[in-house]
Amino acid sequence: MIKKLSHMGFAVKDLDAAVRLYHDVFGLRPLHRWHAADDGMEAVSFQVGDVEIELMQPTTEDSPIARFIAKRGEGIHHVAYKVDDVGEALHVNADLAEAGEPERLIDEAEARLGQVDVLVNNVGVAYQRTFEEVTDAQW
Repeated sequence: MIKKLSHMGFAVKDLDAAVRLYHDVFGLRPLHRWHAADDGMEAVSFQVGDVEIELMQPTTEDSPIARFIAKRGEGIHHVAYKVDDVGEALHVNADLAEAGEPERLIDEAEARLGQVDVLVNNVGVAYQRTFEEVTDAQW
């Protein structure tokens, strides 16, 4: 299903400083620089072998990249893969805040994709107890 790594995106506070770092340390020159007003960011890409590295700086305080940096700091924002069939490779979506959704998520994933070997979860729960101890109201 996954053919290869396409690109990696890194959130940075200072795009020009990051570009200088990539040039001075790794000897890389920017491939492309662009401003994405709708996404509230400016970005620069570099080619490293078959993989593109994308550095992204927020241009507004409420942009997704600004919120990412505020919450997690600078670093890896995303990893993108090339796939044979995007429709087949799409993830199975669920609102895990709803009771019964975790079970439905697994059932749908197994029905569409077969056995689930890896599950990537990007939801956070702040309760300091085991999964079984969390009540439906807390969930």
